[in-house]
Amino acid sequence: MADSFDDARKTETYKSMITISIEVFKLLVLINGGAAAGMIAAMQSILKVIDHTAFQRSLTLFVVGLVASSIAICFSWVTQYILHQENTNRAKYGRHRTPMRCSICACAVSLFSFGLGAILAATAIHATPPCPGV
Repeated sequence: MADSFDDARKTETYKSMITISIEVFKLLVLINGGAAAGMIAAMQSILKVIDHTAFQRSLTLFVVGLVASSIAICFSWVTQYILHQENTNRAKYGRHRTPMRCSICACAVSLFSFGLGAILAATAIHATPPCPGV
């Protein structure tokens, strides 16, 4: 009885970790992609309140974050593939750790890029001159 409960707990924990990972990937793609798309869509309005350099740097950081999240997803797939190989005794146990760490690092880079890009854009906002006659 204890073995079946332990196995069921391990399986459910593994499933929940995959679900959480998927949500993290969605979040990173959404915040970086949304920020980049939003900046491009509103480029003319944004360039009235921040300088070109800050705009370019922020947009670049959002694109870096998007690329990093894509890399994280690829490393996640590699991790799952190696885990499958380990479970079927085709790969030595523990080989999945390197791509897993790479995926985690890429997620961190993606989140850091978004945060830095957002802070850079927010701190670059300057006051627009008042309209004449107002």
